[in-house]
Amino acid sequence: MGPNDYSLGDGGLTEEHAEEESGARNDVDRLHRFVERMPKVELHAHLNGCVREETLLELAAERQWTLSSVLVTHHHNHNNSNNSFTNARSRSLSDCFKVFEDIGKCVDTLPTLRRIAQEALEDFAQHHVAYLELRSTPKCLWTDSSRLVQGTKRDYVETLLSVFSEYETNTTTQEAQPTVSSSDLNHHHNPDPNRDDITPTFQRLPLIPRLILSIDRSKSAQDAMDTA
Repeated sequence: MGPNDYSLGDGGLTEEHAEEESGARNDVDRLHRFVERMPKVELHAHLNGCVREETLLELAAERQWTLSSVLVTHHHNHNNSNNSFTNARSRSLSDCFKVFEDIGKCVDTLPTLRRIAQEALEDFAQHHVAYLELRSTPKCLWTDSSRLVQGTKRDYVETLLSVFSEYETNTTTQEAQPTVSSSDLNHHHNPDPNRDDITPTFQRLPLIPRLILSIDRSKSAQDAMDTA
């Protein structure tokens, strides 16, 4: 047995094998960082499915709405209670519809709609999405938190288009940020063991959002035509 061929721990790995595994893990980490910063295209995202967890918990608390156990785990500690999200690896189709029902109960005003749309665009941009098609079904929401006046489907659509327009105006005035370089592509075919990270030299693309209107299939054909 040579000096570099000895067992490490209970796994029985040799020093040579351990170094190979360490190098492989480093290369996987580099690949993850590379993919994370690549420009992406999202062609099928539902607005209500993009609500941030903390936002949904906040909205539910404001409305005194108890979220389904399909979505959250309810914790009770003495006189206090709090919720945390249940990261279910598998949900039935009916479970998924229950989740959207909960979200719909919480997104009931136009200001709330504006908020979740703004946050969705921010989150997609954070993940380096360059083109986004965001889907939503127009509804008649309350115009403000007083819930005295109900808006129209047109108000719903115009609210989202306003958010999209404002976002594009604000982001196009910002300088492009570097993300990844063309040399990164070659790096994964010819990895350099002395290279610790990816060199960011590509320009980050601004997010271009587009609204796709959906229809509620449980409603009448006339309702669908009104949306169109």
